[in-house]
Amino acid sequence: MRGGSSGHNSARKLVVTHARTRALARARRPWAGASGRTPEDAGPSSPASGIEAARRASRVEISPEVSRPRWDEAAPTAPGTPMASAPTEKSRAKGVRKVGPSAADPAGVLGLVKGSLAELAGCAALDQPCALQLREDAGDGRTGPPAGAPGSGGKPGGKRKGQTRNADKPVSTSGRVSPGAQEEVAEPSPGATAPSTPTRSKTQSTGAKEGSAMRNVALDLGVREISFCEVAQGKVVQRRTVRSLDALDDLLGPDSPPAKVAVEACREAWVVHDKLRAWGHEVLLVDTTRSRQLGIGQHGRKTDRIDAEHMARAVERGGIPLAHVLSPHRRAIREQMAVRRALVETRAQYVVTIRGLLRARGERVKTCAIDDFLVALDKATMSAESRTLVAPLATMLSGLNFQIAQCDVALEKLCAEEPAIERLMTAPGVGMLVAAAFVSVVDEAKRFRNAHQVASYVGLVPFEDTSGGREKRRLGSITKHGNAYLRALLVQAAHTILRCGPSDDPMRAWGRAVVERRDYRIGVVAVARRLAGVLWAMWRDGTVYDGKGAATASSKRRRVATQSSEVAQEARKRVAHKMRARERSIRKGLGVAANPRGRDQEKRDAMN
Repeated sequence: MRGGSSGHNSARKLVVTHARTRALARARRPWAGASGRTPEDAGPSSPASGIEAARRASRVEISPEVSRPRWDEAAPTAPGTPMASAPTEKSRAKGVRKVGPSAADPAGVLGLVKGSLAELAGCAALDQPCALQLREDAGDGRTGPPAGAPGSGGKPGGKRKGQTRNADKPVSTSGRVSPGAQEEVAEPSPGATAPSTPTRSKTQSTGAKEGSAMRNVALDLGVREISFCEVAQGKVVQRRTVRSLDALDDLLGPDSPPAKVAVEACREAWVVHDKLRAWGHEVLLVDTTRSRQLGIGQHGRKTDRIDAEHMARAVERGGIPLAHVLSPHRRAIREQMAVRRALVETRAQYVVTIRGLLRARGERVKTCAIDDFLVALDKATMSAESRTLVAPLATMLSGLNFQIAQCDVALEKLCAEEPAIERLMTAPGVGMLVAAAFVSVVDEAKRFRNAHQVASYVGLVPFEDTSGGREKRRLGSITKHGNAYLRALLVQAAHTILRCGPSDDPMRAWGRAVVERRDYRIGVVAVARRLAGVLWAMWRDGTVYDGKGAATASSKRRRVATQSSEVAQEARKRVAHKMRARERSIRKGLGVAANPRGRDQEKRDAMN
């Protein structure tokens, strides 16, 4: 800006000085009058008349009030309106005529001085070489307007975009273009015709911005209410609180525009996810373990309305921590296992209650498997009052055994469609329940890069607080994050491996070494963590359990690429033994007679 203004001022000084010199030179000639007539038409004249004309020429000045606006200012008038040179009262008092640019001569200083000299000195226009010399004297070395001048397009040394003119066309004395000369002006762009449009480009901070075509919506699912919030360009555009998802049919129904909908992972999340996907929306399931990074619960304020707004704003800026969405079939397995778990826990509570009541009366029931508890209760010696006391619980216990057997049959049908479950059952201590729980929780083996991530996902890794350097590493108990039921089943499988697993199994030998070096509880958790990694690797590679081959490959830091037919055959035998033991348990629950076999063999098959 500063350089452009100085160039503009110097150009004006040079033009005015040159005009004065030419006027004085013409004034000394007796034939050059103010009207520009020839010597024959001028008649006798005196030097005083020439001097007076020179004085009038020197008194011409350019009015800054009516000059062309600066390059970084908006046009003061609408496009196409002529800018007349209206002299002020002050200039009239001094007798000075102020000349400004008009519609015929918007080029700036050069066109203005040309018209003034043509009117005063009687010349039609300055000759072209003189005009070119004046531009070169301005210091920019070009034949265009001086840098920073209003006709130069705004910036120093530049040209106004979309606008061209021939500055050397003859200009009439009235300030309009002569009939023989036409001005070449390009049509401006539509955006530049607005009166408030700036003449220079700048970063747009307000107004419409390019964004996603989908709406940004969040739903906070509560027990009784659902909070709806929609955000657009950083502002909340709509809120609503409803009782059910069907009440949002006008906002999220099949006929509504597509939207990105954020929903926190909860009990209702899966059914809401499926319904919104069916309506044509993109559903983002929010991981609740990382929801605080969205601003939820900050500053001691947490309501459904505020949580929905925080999630909607996170959707707009793309900062949603996504949770994994289970496949429908794995979801069905988990639901069936939840029903079975509730029945098993209820049965265990009834058995503990019956044993406690009998012990309070000095009577006992012998130790046995939980499937054989009703038979042991009938054979136990007790008083009539005690039998009458526990009879209602025994009746309910019989019904629970039947319901659990039915759940096992339904679970077997679901697991038959999962080849990975049968493959995982080849590992020691892993039956159908452990394998089905692992598959229903992990869902996809490719979700994790290594076995340590799987153990961390299940919550079998220790807490760590080692800030301030690694010289003193501080580890605590396991985090217990993730699915508690799967973690409990893995710990039970680790107990089975350590107590009655195959004696030549490398995992059992490693766990026994940890128990001798540390403690039994620490050894059980260590085996459970190792078992989670082994099951994930088997699922990833599509192999069966081979303890010796896995130990050899692990020592060489390699994967188990291929397995022999003998290894696969032995693995199938182990799976068959486990399935036979499970069938006997189901028959007992359904009241079907089972094949007589020894109890030790039954127990061995169930554990291995």
